[in-house]
Amino acid sequence: MTRIWVVGYDASPSADHTVDWAVAQTAHRDVKLRLVVAWEVPFLARLSGLRMSSGVDHAGLEATANHQLDTQLARLREAGVAADGEAV
Repeated sequence: MTRIWVVGYDASPSADHTVDWAVAQTAHRDVKLRLVVAWEVPFLARLSGLRMSSGVDHAGLEATANHQLDTQLARLREAGVAADGEAV
């Protein structure tokens, strides 16, 4: 039975290290990695009381998260690791 390990990714050096660790741990195991990249409205925008539609580039935030996800999935597939993911 294939197990699924969920790995959070935020493009930080720590997240890169976590993905590398997960890849190393999948060796000789029946494991599929699922990467999750979460995006949110920046803290300062929320703090200032901006409404969701006033000046926050939701499409840009989502596009950045999807780009980060796609980059990591390509790297995992090049390493021969079964992986999928989603940006939420």
